[in-house]
Amino acid sequence: MELSFLIRESGFLLHGMLITTGLTLGALGIGTLLAALLAVLRLGGNKFIAHIAGGYVEFMRGTPLLVQLFIIYFGLSPFFARVTAIEMTPLVAGILGLGLNAGAYISEIFRGAIQSIPAGQMEAARSLGMSSALAMRRIVWPQALRHAVPALGSSFAALIKDTSLVMVIGVPELLLATKQRVSATYEPMQLYLLAGMFYFALTALVTYAVRKWENQYRWTV
Repeated sequence: MELSFLIRESGFLLHGMLITTGLTLGALGIGTLLAALLAVLRLGGNKFIAHIAGGYVEFMRGTPLLVQLFIIYFGLSPFFARVTAIEMTPLVAGILGLGLNAGAYISEIFRGAIQSIPAGQMEAARSLGMSSALAMRRIVWPQALRHAVPALGSSFAALIKDTSLVMVIGVPELLLATKQRVSATYEPMQLYLLAGMFYFALTALVTYAVRKWENQYRWTV
């Protein structure tokens, strides 16, 4: 491996890594909010809504992410453009697809964490005059997050690697940028190893941040 070559090509791949980071953050925001909503709906008292939320989760977990990206970009995107006269770019479609998929997986983490909290906690909060929503926000969720943090770290790291799939709809993220440089330089081994190092750096950063978050919760218990 030539150090000068890797340094030169790192500049080209850095732009792709920035797009990968943006994809991850955007999808993470959508996925986390959606996951919290799905978890609450599945544990709520309305069985009809719980079944709808559960069906969504099972569909998203039971079909490939690549197929979901194709459906959103090639199916929903033209429909969205006809209805709103606004074209959905590949980047927006990628963030949306990744976020909707991540939300299904993260919702199961949240649901399990909420169910791990003894039912007496909610009953005690209600007996003190709290509404169900207030008790969920102040009593249940803070404790559930402590239980969910380790699994959330794995989901966040997996999301970073899943961003590589959006290259198929034309998003110039890290893997597509690497592929383009391979076509220009005919150095696949060095470039794909370099891309792997970039992915590893991102996942290592996320893992470190989650561990710090977990340690903070441990000290506040």
